[in-house]
Amino acid sequence: MRKKVGVAPRTLVTFRCTKFNTSETRRDYINPNNYGDDVAEWLRNELAAQGIVVGRKIGQEDFGWWLSFQNGGRMYDFVLGYNADGYWMGWLERERGMAGSLFGMRRKGIQAEAAKVIHSVLVSTDFISDIRWHTPKDFDSLREDMGKATPV
Repeated sequence: MRKKVGVAPRTLVTFRCTKFNTSETRRDYINPNNYGDDVAEWLRNELAAQGIVVGRKIGQEDFGWWLSFQNGGRMYDFVLGYNADGYWMGWLERERGMAGSLFGMRRKGIQAEAAKVIHSVLVSTDFISDIRWHTPKDFDSLREDMGKATPV
């Protein structure tokens, strides 16, 4: 019997927003243009307001920031940062621990519902625009025209 294959959710999102800091370098940034702490904090608070279980803090990466949330009994990280071309970019990863991370499992098994949770926050406000969801493969291949308005 053949296994039914579903449509994989788009797990990488780009959007535009001028509300958040994209010009003031802060002393605690790992890199000078490591913008996104205010976006991550806003997103974390919005998720919590919807009753979503969120991590206690946001964290910083070389590229930007991340926050954790739970959906469907699984923990996810949403990593985001600012692109010099004028848009924000974020992607979903599964929390997998050290071994899972080493073996590339962070991008595997992401459920569409997790992407829908992030999408619901992004579309809930009028200061975010041009939301486009991509598959990592299309985005990495510079096929940004394949992006869609929703994750699934």
